[in-house]
Amino acid sequence: MTLFSRIERSYGMQIDRWMAVKDVYRVQTKRHGLLCVKPYRVPYEELEFIVRVQDHVAEQGFAWVPKTLPARDGEIAIGHRRTWYVVSHWVRGRHPSFQQTSQLARGVRTLAAFHRCAQGFSAESAPEKRVTDIGAEFRRQHRTLKHKYEGPHARLFVDLCEDALQQLGRSRVKRAIQAERQAGALVHGDYNYPNIVVDHQNRYQLIDFENTSLYVRMEDLAHIIHRNAPWQAEKTMGMIDAYDRVRPLSKEDLGLLIALLHQPYPIIRAIRSRKSTGSLQSVVPSKVRVESYIRQLKSIE
Repeated sequence: MTLFSRIERSYGMQIDRWMAVKDVYRVQTKRHGLLCVKPYRVPYEELEFIVRVQDHVAEQGFAWVPKTLPARDGEIAIGHRRTWYVVSHWVRGRHPSFQQTSQLARGVRTLAAFHRCAQGFSAESAPEKRVTDIGAEFRRQHRTLKHKYEGPHARLFVDLCEDALQQLGRSRVKRAIQAERQAGALVHGDYNYPNIVVDHQNRYQLIDFENTSLYVRMEDLAHIIHRNAPWQAEKTMGMIDAYDRVRPLSKEDLGLLIALLHQPYPIIRAIRSRKSTGSLQSVVPSKVRVESYIRQLKSIE
C-alpha cells in the first residue's frame, strides 16, 4: 500500500493530487481542502511532544502554529516505512524576507509574542531528549571549536566559548535559567524566515517545530540574531529592542542573552554543516570586528 492510499484509508479522505515541496507533501483533497503531510523520523514519544507543544502554545493564546488533524482512530500520525507522517492544514503564503528591516523586525516581534505563550509546560511530561541543558550545550560548542576549527582567530573564538561558560555561573544568569525552568519555557528551536509563512491576511505563521524543546527562550532570540545579524552590534541592538517592545526583557534575561550571543554560532554552524575550508573562512569576521561587537554587547547589561 502506498503512503497516500494509507492516508486516504486512515483519514477517510480522497486525495486528488499531491506534490513534494521541499521536505513535505502538499496534498489536495475533495472535502478537507489543501493539506500538509510532514514526515518525522523520531521516536513516537518525541512526535507526541512536538504536537503537544504546538497545541499548548495555541491554547495559551498563540494560534499561528500547525494544527494536527487526527486520523479516524484518534492517532496523531500514521506510520509508513519506518517514518511517521503528520497531517495538518496547508498554510498558503510566502516566507518573509529578513533582508528587509521591517520584515525582520516583524519576525522578532512575532517571536516575542510566541514566547509570551511558550511557557507552562510540564517538564515531567517531556522526553529526556527534549529537555535541553544549557551548560551541556555550551560545552558541546566549546569542544566543536577547540577540536574542529583551525582557521583564523581560533584562540579568540575558543575564548568566547569559555567566556560564555563562565557567564553561566553569574548569579544574574543563574536566576534567569532557574526562572525559565520554573516557567516551563519552550523554544521553537530553529526560528528563522524559512520556518515562517506570511499568510493571505499578512499573519506570520510558525511552522516546522522539529527542534522544539524545553529550554531558555533567549536561545530563540540569539538564534535569529546569529542568523541575520552576525557580528553586527547595531542591528543586534535593534532586534533586541523590537523583541523588548512586545515581551519586556529583565536584566536577568539580558544577561542570559549576552552569554548566548558570545557563542560564535555562525562558525560552529558552518563546521557542523561540513563546509569546505574556503566556505568556512567566508563566515569568519575580522578580529577587530569581533572584539568591537563583544564590547558593545556588554554595554547593554
